[in-house]
Amino acid sequence: MKPDNSINEYDTKYEEILKELGKTMLHNILVSNDLVDLYLKNPSQAIVKIEELIDIDKYSDSFYNEYVWIVDDFIDIKERVTKKLNLLDEDQFDKDELLMILFYAVSSFESMVNLFLFCELDLKGFSKTEIKDILRIDMDDKLGWLLKLICGFKYTENKNWTLLSRFVKTRNFFIHFKPVTWAQEDMRISLLDKESISEFIDVAYECYLFLIDHHSEKYKENIKKFEQLKEFELNFKKV
Repeated sequence: MKPDNSINEYDTKYEEILKELGKTMLHNILVSNDLVDLYLKNPSQAIVKIEELIDIDKYSDSFYNEYVWIVDDFIDIKERVTKKLNLLDEDQFDKDELLMILFYAVSSFESMVNLFLFCELDLKGFSKTEIKDILRIDMDDKLGWLLKLICGFKYTENKNWTLLSRFVKTRNFFIHFKPVTWAQEDMRISLLDKESISEFIDVAYECYLFLIDHHSEKYKENIKKFEQLKEFELNFKKV
């Protein structure tokens, strides 16, 4: 699909708004304000409508304002973790290096889960403050009763949950160290090896695929709109 001939006015205003917001946030505005169809038919009119609806200066300062979709990069994260593990010397135990990779892998997993929950709770009408409060609960509650309320399933009943939970607790153990028995410490340290962390990131990826598959229809509709916008702008560049 190619835009109509109202290009000069569109170009100027588009570049101004893009400079203020960036493409990702602009697309979020179009989707969250149901302006995608108008934008695809007449970009200049959609840009004018945005200026009528939104104070661009204030909007650009608020990360959570109408942010219906945030860049999903967990696939890239999995590849980075795997690449980093493959570069480690097989014969040398580098605790600090493995800890860094473990922190990154587990924190990225938690961020991925939080992103899913944030998007779905936002679509259900929860305020950004309410969502931030909800996301303070433990991971077993997020993937347990909260996930069941959202999509009807508990991931804590999945065969992978035991391993995921063990790594989350291990990451927390090293960050918030408390006196424990030698057996408990040995169990946590035993997870600091390439094979264990590799297994974790593979299982975390399976959880990611589960969550992607269980997004709401509304979210999936929004994703289709984002893809339409990307395709439209690619075609626009060819004009």
